[in-house]
Amino acid sequence: MWWALDKHKVPTKYVGLIKDMYNNVVTRVRTSDGDIDDFPIRI
Repeated sequence: MWWALDKHKVPTKYVGLIKDMYNNVVTRVRTSDGDIDDFPIRI
């Protein structure tokens, strides 16, 4: 994905911002029985 952004001449500062959104991401699933613990998402 990063090479595509570079190919389309997206400024480096924006690419860095997008990368930061993917660092240390966790999520949680909510069900009718309750929430499960957070778990990391690795891309």
